[in-house]
Amino acid sequence: MAFIKANMTWIVLGVIGVAAIGFGIWGFLGGSAVEAKMTTVNQLTSTVKGLQSGAQNAASVKAKAQEVERRKKEAERAKDVALSVQKNNAFYATLESGELKPTPRKPLIENVLPAPAGNTEGLKFRDEYKKEFDDLTTRLHPGEKPSLDAIQAETIEIERSGKPPVKNPLDLPWDISQIFNTNSVRVESGKQTPLEVLRRWGASTVAFRNAVNCWVYVEPNAFARHKMALANTPPTAVEIWQAQMSLWIQQDIVTAIARANEKRAAEVIAANSEAKPWVGLMPVKHIQKVSIGNHLGGAGAGSNLELIKWVTSMTGKTANSDMFVVPIQLQLVVEEAALPSILEEFCGVGFYTPIGVQLKSVQANPLQTNYVYGDQPVIKLQLDLEGYYFHVVFDQWIPKELVENLKKPYVDTADPFTPGAGGGGMRPGGVRR
Repeated sequence: MAFIKANMTWIVLGVIGVAAIGFGIWGFLGGSAVEAKMTTVNQLTSTVKGLQSGAQNAASVKAKAQEVERRKKEAERAKDVALSVQKNNAFYATLESGELKPTPRKPLIENVLPAPAGNTEGLKFRDEYKKEFDDLTTRLHPGEKPSLDAIQAETIEIERSGKPPVKNPLDLPWDISQIFNTNSVRVESGKQTPLEVLRRWGASTVAFRNAVNCWVYVEPNAFARHKMALANTPPTAVEIWQAQMSLWIQQDIVTAIARANEKRAAEVIAANSEAKPWVGLMPVKHIQKVSIGNHLGGAGAGSNLELIKWVTSMTGKTANSDMFVVPIQLQLVVEEAALPSILEEFCGVGFYTPIGVQLKSVQANPLQTNYVYGDQPVIKLQLDLEGYYFHVVFDQWIPKELVENLKKPYVDTADPFTPGAGGGGMRPGGVRR
């Protein structure tokens, strides 16, 4: 709680709209935990460095040397625990005997970072990257809205079944607000309830079938591939680094969303072993866009940056000799009541701090077309995060031409928050606020 008191100003200003929905400070409990873990890493790094220099001075005193070595190992072990979320890749963690077994983080293939051993390794990386990207959302049980072809095919099937298909339910004399009321009086048109009429409408029936067969809707371009995947020439070390690092970030995002939905699915099955989890029951219902800031060194490092307006960070954290900082923006549709638990998942999957939460109500969809979200209130969520990545973990993979760049605050001269902006392009140094 000391962290909250000390940083109350930026917490209140940075988390837009949270107080408006009654969460108060929801527990920057997640944000506080991230800050605490980061502080632990920095303190222990300093401790280890201090003990290393102390060991040299105490070399002539055997007992003292042994004590210094013992303390050094303890500090290293403690630092390993604090950094475990970055040293391991949560996306590949496996469940054994009810416990998650960590998987060490490593590039997709060996001998490719900080520089590929040759063009062959670079081309192998590209092939593996495309496969991994294609499998990125598999764990989410993803789905999409019905296509026009699917709706037309469904209409034909309804006709073949002998039921006259409905062309437009809005043309019928009913109050669509009663569409989910199974006890509603039968309307004169065909003497059927609204729900029975919808079962003769292709757009509704195929949408519902899609919904019950997925856990979350994922827009086709919600996650963007690095441009390297489409190039005809062998990728450079910088391109490989950007693709690998952006994939790691995307995997963290997928893992957090998957964990939120998997917990709900387990609750549904625990309550009724015959129940089938589906998107209408999930806390995260729709992934519309995942954007990563252009902060990974060199041009073209970001993804899905079109029409993105980044919030102004109130944390004051920028890249330095300890870590580099990457802004991330998520555009999601979520169950309103589940927002606090969703935020906790993002804070728990790595060193991620929410710096902006913008909410917008989602209109009811009584005709059940396109996206079916279930009967709980849902909201459109724009979640801005800062990701902190420690050099002690990632420097081993950063190309040598980017090492120093990633230790300096990112500056985009086209960014209106950068002093003296107006030219476009990028340069190291300065402070992006």
